[in-house]
Amino acid sequence: LLMENPRTHFMAEYLLNLHAERLDQVLQEGEVFKVVEIGSHCRGSVFYDGNRYITDALAQQFDRISAHIEGFSFGRFDSRVEDTDALQQGRGFKVLEVNGVTSESTNVYDPSYSVLNAYRILFRQWHAAFEIGRQNIQRGAKRVSLFEMIRHLRNL
Repeated sequence: LLMENPRTHFMAEYLLNLHAERLDQVLQEGEVFKVVEIGSHCRGSVFYDGNRYITDALAQQFDRISAHIEGFSFGRFDSRVEDTDALQQGRGFKVLEVNGVTSESTNVYDPSYSVLNAYRILFRQWHAAFEIGRQNIQRGAKRVSLFEMIRHLRNL
C-alpha cells in the first residue's frame, strides 16, 4: 500500500523502516492506519486552505492562547484536532508548535492555488507583519536596521 500511494511511494525507505514490524499486517476493509504522526512536506503531507473552517469560537480560543505568549501578535499555530467540528468549536485541539512572524501561511501550498495566488497570500501576510511592526515602533519599540536583522538571522 505504501508503494502504491502517490503520497508515500517517494519516501518508502523511511516508512518501511518506521513500520518494519508491521509490514506483513493486512488491514481490514475500511481500517485506517496512521502512517506518520506529524505532517510535513518531506513526509508526504498535502496542505489545503482551511480558512472556511474559521469561526468566532476558534478565533477566540487562539486569542486566549496568544494572550499567554508575551509579545506575540503574529504567527502560525501548528495544531492537531480530532475533527472539523471540534476545530470550529475551538475545543479538543493540541498546539504542536507556534511559529512567529517568519512563518508562512501553509495555505500557500494548496495544490489548487496558482503561484500568483500563493504570492497574494504571502504579500497580505507580510503587509500585516509590517503594519504590526510600524505600530510597535510608534509605541516605542526599537527599530532594527537591515544589518542588525541579517546579523540576528545568521545567529539563529
